[in-house]
Amino acid sequence: MKFIQNLNESQEKKPLKAVFARLAGEMIVSAFTGIITILLCLYWEMPLVLIGAMAGVAGHLGGKAIDTFILIWKSIVTGGKA
Repeated sequence: MKFIQNLNESQEKKPLKAVFARLAGEMIVSAFTGIITILLCLYWEMPLVLIGAMAGVAGHLGGKAIDTFILIWKSIVTGGKA
């Protein structure tokens, strides 16, 4: 899980509340994308096994999309300076 990997590799200490807030946010985004995927798959009458697989992939990619968006946003705000 990328969240745990980033937490272990972090150089600066972060408050426990901030760590759990980020974790909760990632879980909510992943759950939301998974639920939307399930509803779409049920609407299209897909097989149950495929629905489960697609919901898992969508949940994983939903969290990654947020991480990518954050990197792009930081780049825009800082003018391309890391």
